[in-house]
Amino acid sequence: MKSSISLQKRLGLGLTLGMTLLWLGATVGAWLVVQHELNEAFDSALEETAQRILPLAVLEISNREEPRAAQHVATLKVHKEYLTYLVRDAQGQILMQSHDADPKIFNERPSEGFSTTQKYRLYGASALRDTVFIEIAEPLAHRREAAREALLALLVPLLALIPISLLGTWLFVRLSLRSVLAYRRAVEARGVGDLSPISVARLPAEIDPLADAVNHLLERLRKALEAERSFTANSAHELRTPLAATLAQIQRLRQEAPEGPLRVRAAKIEDSLRELARLSEKLMQLAKAEGGGLLSEAPQDLIPLLAHGVDEWNRSSGQR
Repeated sequence: MKSSISLQKRLGLGLTLGMTLLWLGATVGAWLVVQHELNEAFDSALEETAQRILPLAVLEISNREEPRAAQHVATLKVHKEYLTYLVRDAQGQILMQSHDADPKIFNERPSEGFSTTQKYRLYGASALRDTVFIEIAEPLAHRREAAREALLALLVPLLALIPISLLGTWLFVRLSLRSVLAYRRAVEARGVGDLSPISVARLPAEIDPLADAVNHLLERLRKALEAERSFTANSAHELRTPLAATLAQIQRLRQEAPEGPLRVRAAKIEDSLRELARLSEKLMQLAKAEGGGLLSEAPQDLIPLLAHGVDEWNRSSGQR
């Protein structure tokens, strides 16, 4: 026999799993939106940085004694530089660069606008009629790190909410199914002979018709058993009088009959009638036993009853 799954467990796990999947879907959607917004913010920062540095770089280059000489911009203090830049002329000759810039990560020829390599996001701008170009590079790993941190910021609360939602769902389902559990306990506590209606208040709308059907079935079963017991009792009662009258007539006939086959035949008929009378009496006792609530739920000691039955048998039959 297959083991049944609790409705409370099924609803708790199903609702928690459903909410978790919805949260995960919403988290992924939010992360995609955040990633898109981060890319826009980083691109805007690249563009703004280029627009701010380029005029200063042009002014610096114009004021040099040797404008074509490459110059490293000194840093005030050591720090990790996410944005690096090159200032070049139209032929690609480096005029200025940040202290941590690597010329290999930039395009061979300077160009305007955004471009993406395998590891870097680049933005280029020009000045002085496309004679001076600036390109700023940002590592894509920096953007991925920011996206990962945003994803973790969305997922960590979810990990804490899963057990809380599971507990809350379990408590809510348990409270909602409280009347159903009470109905189950009422059914389990029923005795063998108890066919009275089962009354439990405030059952759910889906279970209420089932409870009404069970009560209706119990009522029909009770009426059928009562009709059967009534028929048995009435039949046994109606048979007692004609059996007693017939037995009396046979006994009288046996006494009046002469010795011979007629008296022997009358004796056999008398024995058959006595057996039929005993059967009628047993039917009456059976009807009383079934209708009198004699069945017990607790175990009983049957030895005295068996001893009484044996004594009765010995007295009636004359044999052990």
